Amino acid sequence: MEYWFVLLAVAAIAAFSLMLSIRLLRVVRNLQEQVRILQNLPPKVPDQAEPTAPVSFSTSLSQAEQKVAESQIQFKGGSQADKYRYLASLAGQGLDSAAIAAALQMSPVEVEQLLSLARLRPQGQAAVNEG
Repeated sequence: MEYWFVLLAVAAIAAFSLMLSIRLLRVVRNLQEQVRILQNLPPKVPDQAEPTAPVSFSTSLSQAEQKVAESQIQFKGGSQADKYRYLASLAGQGLDSAAIAAALQMSPVEVEQLLSLARLRPQGQAAVNEG
């Protein structure tokens, strides 16, 4: 009787192994087909329609300088009081001290000092940081 149970167990294991082998063969064939499909695909084309010429360093530097010059607000002159009012306006717009200094052609230290003094002023007086 034990012999039949062992024989039945071996037969079940053999049938299970056969089913797994068939499944494995199907997966391998499927993968091989996918590889063939991928090998026949044309190379991926970049999003650009035409290739761009390499840009020299001097060209890219001049373009960057031009963009910076266009984006900076230049102070057009006037009295010192006008310059300080302009500083208040720029600070009110959220510009940092380095950007304000560049726009007004002032030292960053001077701009920082003026912004600090404006924060210390009472609310009744004209302040730099009002906006």
